[in-house]
Amino acid sequence: MKLRVIVPTHVEIDEEVEIVTAQGTEGAFGLLPNHVDFVSPLVPGLVGYRQGGAERFVGVDGGLLVKRGDEVMVATPRASSAASLGEVKRLVHE
Repeated sequence: MKLRVIVPTHVEIDEEVEIVTAQGTEGAFGLLPNHVDFVSPLVPGLVGYRQGGAERFVGVDGGLLVKRGDEVMVATPRASSAASLGEVKRLVHE
């Protein structure tokens, strides 16, 4: 499935992924490719995804997640991605 994380100035993430996890206003959830179409407001935190068996994360400042067909789109005012979870946590904290 395709994951796109979009901020006002650019596309932060545009990747093929196996699973997406996020924290919505009603709690945490995970999305697999055959999940029903889904919309959720997000709280500030981490959006996780698995790509090639590796776990990756991007910090988001709230926003909206839309899962439609084989695409997951996240629109957020700010996003920070890095090579490691520790680095993402540091960027989010800043």
